[in-house]
Amino acid sequence: MNLYLNGRYYELCRACILYRPTVTGTVLAGGPSSSLFTLPAEMITDAAGNIYIIDQRATHDVVLKVTPDGVVTTFAGGANEFGRLMGMGLDAVRGLLYVADATSQQVKAINFSAPATITILAGSGTAGNADGTGAAASFRFGAQLVSNFGSSETGQGLVVDAAGNVIVGDNSPDAPFASQLRKITPAGVVTTVAGSVIRPTNQAEAASPSGIAVNAANDLLYVGGSSGFFQGITKITSTGTASRLAGHITFEGLHDGLGAIAQFSYPKAIHYQFPYYYVADGTNGALRRVSADGNVITLAGVGHFLTPTFCSCPDAGPVSGSYVMPWLGLTTDTYELLARNIKMNQAGGVAAVNGGLIYVADYGYKCIWKITIR
Repeated sequence: MNLYLNGRYYELCRACILYRPTVTGTVLAGGPSSSLFTLPAEMITDAAGNIYIIDQRATHDVVLKVTPDGVVTTFAGGANEFGRLMGMGLDAVRGLLYVADATSQQVKAINFSAPATITILAGSGTAGNADGTGAAASFRFGAQLVSNFGSSETGQGLVVDAAGNVIVGDNSPDAPFASQLRKITPAGVVTTVAGSVIRPTNQAEAASPSGIAVNAANDLLYVGGSSGFFQGITKITSTGTASRLAGHITFEGLHDGLGAIAQFSYPKAIHYQFPYYYVADGTNGALRRVSADGNVITLAGVGHFLTPTFCSCPDAGPVSGSYVMPWLGLTTDTYELLARNIKMNQAGGVAAVNGGLIYVADYGYKCIWKITIR
């Protein structure tokens, strides 16, 4: 088979044309009857492929380490050093794992090679929204459990950019659902991110961050939303221009499509791995993949009203599955239906190692999913 392009013929590989990747979802660690996790939430990976995940507990959260073969150990927080953790990011260059502690209202740095050594990067220890350096700055982090859903979601999430700056979600008492992003330099200098301040006057304007990602252009993207308000992805460019990449005002819905056609349900976390964004879509119990232009497809999961948490139906537990990705040009509903072969419950965290390996934290089934695309 040949392709004619610009006056020349190019020979094409038949096998390459016919090949379509297979999406497979299996449980890597944990499960409904396991005690490994309580409420697994935001997660990241290191260069060796290990997973680090916030496990939210009754009083003191911990950071757990999960190896690629599913061995779970406590990495940090075993001595009750943390309160409620609401975001985490890794600065591999400086060897620091940052967490945002909503109980102490501080950003803390864990020495990656000696995790018992924990220091405070910024935060006075009292709730506020003051910019400044170190203890002169203050934060107002949302302290909800990852399992919280409703109209009370507030600023959460943390990501580290290529320069080692930490960006966190923050809220404000100025107005209902008021929020912003804050940037902390490696030296602890805190400023409010230009273009991120939202003081909504209606449901369409509300977009409080729950999880944050940064792309190669240093644009910031965050997910968030509550029933009856905007639910989806907000983008803030490196020059401070804010826009909506995907999603719209909705109640609980799962629908694929471009931009405002797409629907989310309490999205909890977002991770960028070129060229896509991956979203842990909360009560939809789904993994969503989003292109740079805002086209959303569902890779795994069943949707809000079909999850065991909300369907009032028999629960067979987490169901591993696989499917062959459909041909290009088919309706977006095709992905939504095929993705149901992988039955998650509630998605609270996501980390993409590469385009073919993605991990999802499921706080409904108390497990970590391994999603492969090959």
